[in-house]
Amino acid sequence: MNRYIIKFVLALIISMIAVVISPLVGTTIPSSEVENIAREVTVLIKTPDPLKQGEFIKTGSGVILGKKTEEVNTYYILTAKHIVTSSKRYKIVTPDGIERDITNGEFIEMNKTDLALLRLRTTKTYRIATHGDSDELTAQDTIYIYGWPSSKSFPQFTSGKFVDNRLLLANEGYGLVYRDAQVENGMSGAPIFDDNGKLVGIHGIERGGLSDGERLSLYQRGVSINSFLSDVSSLGITKKSVTYLELCNKQQSKKELSFVFAKKTQKNGLVTRGWFSIKPDSCQTVAIGEAYQGEVYYYAEDSDGNWWGGNGPKFCVNKEPFFMKNSDTDPCTGTNQMRVPTTKLQVSPGTTRHNLTG
Repeated sequence: MNRYIIKFVLALIISMIAVVISPLVGTTIPSSEVENIAREVTVLIKTPDPLKQGEFIKTGSGVILGKKTEEVNTYYILTAKHIVTSSKRYKIVTPDGIERDITNGEFIEMNKTDLALLRLRTTKTYRIATHGDSDELTAQDTIYIYGWPSSKSFPQFTSGKFVDNRLLLANEGYGLVYRDAQVENGMSGAPIFDDNGKLVGIHGIERGGLSDGERLSLYQRGVSINSFLSDVSSLGITKKSVTYLELCNKQQSKKELSFVFAKKTQKNGLVTRGWFSIKPDSCQTVAIGEAYQGEVYYYAEDSDGNWWGGNGPKFCVNKEPFFMKNSDTDPCTGTNQMRVPTTKLQVSPGTTRHNLTG
């Protein structure tokens, strides 16, 4: 991997700091306060106009996610990758209305998700978005999106209803599903907030069906903040305040393994997601969540039917990629479902590594 990229991302992840204002768990704040937070952390992104040389047009939005403490006023902006990868120059309009030039050297794309980071150097001081936990969202929760429609000269603040988390490993991370938000073209990259004003995702798809037979016009999609944290870990970089689980395939048969993991949440019980693959003599790291401490569970198997599980509760899994709430109490009667034994591990912020042998 490019040495500069590793240094660049490491600086972001190690030094990313949370904003001081953090609502109590289980409380909500007025939508007007969420809008005030959104206004202070959202930027407008412009790229060159293909029809008018030297001019820039509105392309999307981004959110101020972190700051490099070793280097004064170097901010990092998270946005949708598809709005910036076709350009070598950008303009960033910060919340105070100041427009600045950004070059391609200040850009890094994620490996597995439709996300990218831009680096902004400035003498100004800006607020930083606070991470939420996208696994804590439950059906009908209100989510908020703040971004810049291409057809308007002002930003748009809109609300919608969370529908589901669906693990779409092959679809650039678009597993955060919601509806009814009044999003328009040009709002890709806009931050998604929960009802505490915490960042839970990045908006990317205005309309899209979830599977065959479901109406295409109903749903919108984003990439969850937890997907971002897992994607960053795939670069070999971890954020100190985030809890990661690293499973390593050390089995003698040299077969590829697939695994699922589960964690406890306040609103959704035991939340399980999978499947993740581990090639022989390699490891796979997944993000459990910001500052998560306690028990997690995993189940793994290979193509020969060998499995790894034991002292944890049994939970329900799907045979295809999935996200499941209350998996330990789910009746597990679906066609593609099965109940599996698990191994229990204690984890805390940082990386807990565990070898699968045999």
